[in-house]
Amino acid sequence: MLERLHVDNLVVLRTAEIEPAPGMTVITGETGAGKTILAGALGLVLGAKGEAGLVGPHAEQVEVEATFRITDEMLRDDAFEGVRELVDDVEDGLLVARRLGADGRGRTLVQGRSATRGALEAAGSRLVGVVSQHESRRLAKPAAQRAILDAFGGDKQAAHVATMGEAWRRLVAARAAREQAELEAAGLAGRIAELEGIAERLAEVQPHAGEVDELEAERQRLRYADVLAEGTAGAAALLSPDDGAGALGRRARSRSAACR
Repeated sequence: MLERLHVDNLVVLRTAEIEPAPGMTVITGETGAGKTILAGALGLVLGAKGEAGLVGPHAEQVEVEATFRITDEMLRDDAFEGVRELVDDVEDGLLVARRLGADGRGRTLVQGRSATRGALEAAGSRLVGVVSQHESRRLAKPAAQRAILDAFGGDKQAAHVATMGEAWRRLVAARAAREQAELEAAGLAGRIAELEGIAERLAEVQPHAGEVDELEAERQRLRYADVLAEGTAGAAALLSPDDGAGALGRRARSRSAACR
C-alpha cells in the first residue's frame, strides 16, 4: 500500500506530497489540474522509464520519493527478487526514490541503496494497482485474459499455475545451465586443439637431450659475433695486410733467404 508520495520539480509541479488513506484512492480533477503529473510521479517510483523532458524549471533534477507498506509474504514474491536483499525490516516500510537529471541520467534507490530500474519495475507491479480511463484496453492482452481465467478457476487452478510456474523456472534454469556447459565444453575443445597443435609443432622440431645447453652456447657465441668478426679481421690483417708484408710475407722471405 502506498503511504506517502513526495514530488519535487516534475514538469510544472514545483513540489507536492500526498498520503493516501488505506483502500482505493481516486485522483480526480478538471483537465490541467495535474492528475497526469501525479500519475507520472507514481509511475517513476514503480519503475517506469524516465526522460529528461520530465525535469521542471525549478531545479536541476526531478526527485520522486514514495513509502510503501509491505509484508513478509509480499517480499517472498518472485517479483521482489531484485530488491529483497535491500530490505532489512518490513516494519520500516519500503522507501523508493527516483532521481532524474536534465542530462537524462538518473538513479534508482531502494531503502537508500542503489537498485536497478528493472528490479523496481518488477516489484512495482505488486505494490500498486493503477486504473486509468483506458484500463479496459488491458482486456485485449492475452496475459490479462489468462489471469482472469486462472482467477476464475479458484485455489485449485492457482495451485496448477504455481506448479507450472515453478516447472517453467526450472526449465529456464536448466537451459541456462546447458548453454553454460556447452560454452565451457567448446572452450575446452578449443584448448585441446591448441595443445595438440603445439605438440605437433614440437614433434616437427624434434628436440633432443642437451639441446637447451647447445642453444645457449650458440646464443652466447652469436651474442659476441661482432667481437669475433673484428678479431678475425684483425688477425687476417696481421697475416696478410693490404699494404706491406705481413706475417705470411715475412715467413716467405725467411724461407727464401734460408734456401740461398
